[in-house]
This record gives sequence, structure tokens and C-alpha cells, in this order.
Amino acid sequence: MNVEVFQEIYNGLVADYLEISQEIGNGVYEQSIVIDKIFSLHLDLFETSLKYQKPLHDTHETLLKQPILKEVEILEIIKDKNREYEYSDLLNLVCESSDIFRWITQFDLSHFPKIIENIHDLAMSIAHGEVWLKKWLEIIQNLTKFLIDNYSKGLTWHGKEILPPPVILSDISSIHKIFDHLSLFRSIKQGNNLVKVLRKLKISEDMTICEEYNDLSKTEEVYMQDDKKWVIEHKKNDKRNLLIETSDLDNLVFIYNCKNCNIVIESNVKIIRLDSCKNISILFKTIYNFVELVESSNINLHCFGIIPKINIDCTDNVNIFVTQKPMNVSIYTTQSDGVKVHFPYDDGQYRTFPISSQLLTTLEPNKGVKTIVVTKDVEAIF
Repeated sequence: MNVEVFQEIYNGLVADYLEISQEIGNGVYEQSIVIDKIFSLHLDLFETSLKYQKPLHDTHETLLKQPILKEVEILEIIKDKNREYEYSDLLNLVCESSDIFRWITQFDLSHFPKIIENIHDLAMSIAHGEVWLKKWLEIIQNLTKFLIDNYSKGLTWHGKEILPPPVILSDISSIHKIFDHLSLFRSIKQGNNLVKVLRKLKISEDMTICEEYNDLSKTEEVYMQDDKKWVIEHKKNDKRNLLIETSDLDNLVFIYNCKNCNIVIESNVKIIRLDSCKNISILFKTIYNFVELVESSNINLHCFGIIPKINIDCTDNVNIFVTQKPMNVSIYTTQSDGVKVHFPYDDGQYRTFPISSQLLTTLEPNKGVKTIVVTKDVEAIF
């Protein structure tokens, strides 16, 4: 496989496309930045496959591919939020072309010429952006030829060295990229190992972490009740991980009277409420309203997206791990001891801060936390 050919596409055509997109601006430029990232990730993948043998476990290979698929999803997000944009047809063309980037999940590229034909027909129906269109079609045509010439049966491995454990698992800046896929959890053991993944953090000896962690290759689907409400209750020492997957952003998750369980929420939801639970770890992405903990103990929250508010009421020994995304979170505590929040500074190092009871705590990037006493008037807001 001649990686230099791909580098020429990246350094030449993609660089030109990026410059033209910047002149157009707005959504077109925003998408072009993502395209640049997709090509950069491809280059890393190709160089890795040339140097190393095929990984022994499919999960390892999957982890290497997931960042590309994540960036492809972002292309759709940019298109959807710019539907009224005058160049929305250009955004749509990029998304229609994105099947090319999903080649890493396929083992036969014989249908790609038909995809190229459809992309070309769609481009011909667009009446503006002629220079941009020409450059984009050049990129797609050259990339497709490169893939068919070198990867017609999917990704191949040509090296002799044994691929080391994924670097991404020790890189806190990349952890959110692979949270979207359960393969992350199947590739590592939970518990202290997960803590190492989430941080380069020195934990104090009194920090409570659940000692019993399940085999993350075993999951149990949780079924919806009352239309938009997901209910998990009376689960004790479950060896399967409780998995919630939904596409509805208005969904609510209620967890009641559970003990020694891991709960993985694969999609964004509105509310998580946990009541009368012990030794629970919850891994989730974005919460649009709040997370509430009531009358519980030994709870670990791992947030990889955005969360505006956490309410902790009569709950002891809570550890909250966040990435840089949810730094504007507000944490309200009432009669709760042993609450700690862990978040990264710009140097990538996580810091730990204890939170006292009946206080409102907010995070200040690279400074620490700001805490004020919550009065009854403030509490009444909630």
C-alpha cells in the first residue's frame, strides 16, 4: 500500500478544499475542518496498519476506527443545524459523500463506483460554488480510487510488530471519542482501570470507588416504561451491565433500589434520577436537564458530554468525573458527605476537589471550584 498517494491527496486537494471553504465560511468551513480531521485520522490508521500486525482482538481494531466514524457523525450535525443556510446544498453533498469514509466498516468496495456516480449527479444539480464543487469531486474521486486500489476487501495489515494497547485508552483528551461505542467498555476492565482511563489523577486513599465491577462484554437491555421513561429497579449484584439506548432526547432514566451495578447510557437523555441505591457506577454522555441522587451511597458518575446540573440529596461518597465539556455544571449538595468532583486542567492533569454539604459548587477552569452556601430561597428554585 502506497501511503504517499494518500498524503498527496491530503496535502494537496484537501488543503485546497479547506482554503476554498474558508472563503465561503460558516457551515461550509465548519464542515471542512471536520473533513481535514477525517483525513488526518485516516493517515494515522494507514501508517499504523503498515507498521503492525492485525490485532488479535477485533475490539482493538474497532477502537482505532471509531474516531473516524465519530467525525462523520459530526458532518450530519453541522448540516442539520444549517438547514436555512444559503449553501446548505453543499453541506448536504458532503454528507451524501460520507459513505466513502465508512469504508472501514466494510469488506467489499465494489459498490463505490455507483456511489461516486450518484455524488457526481447530485453535484451537477447545484448551481453555485463551482470552484468548491470541482475540488470536492476531485477529492472524492481520488480517495475512492486509492481505497479500491489498496483496500478493496477492507482494512489490511502489513507490518510485523505487535500492536501495543490502544494509546487512546491512556489519553484523556480522546476518551469522549470512543465512549459512543460499547467496544470501549469491552476492551478494558472497569474499576481502578477505568479511573486510570479517565484521568492522570492521584486519588486519595479515602476515595470510595466501587470494588465490584462486571464483565463489560455482558449487557442487559433495559426496557422502556410509560413511553419516555426508562426504569431500572431492584437490581442487585447483576453481572450484566445495564444498557440504555434511545434516540429520543426527552427520555428520562429512573434508577431505584439497585446495588452493585454498572449502568451505561449510550445516548443523550433529559434526566437521570437515582434513588435508594448503593455501589452504582453510571457512565453517560450529555444530560439536557439534570442528574439527581437521593438517599444513596457510593455512587460514581462518569460524564463524557455536557451536563448543566447535578442535585445530590442525602447521598454519601459520590465521585463525579467530567471531561472539559461540562465545565459549566452546577452541583447542589444537601446533607451529603464525601462528595468529590474530578476534572482536567489545560495540562491534561485531573484535580480532585471535595464538596461540602448544603453548598452550590461551580467549576472554574484552571482555578478550581467556587462554592457558596445555598440558602432556602435558592433551594426553592428547584
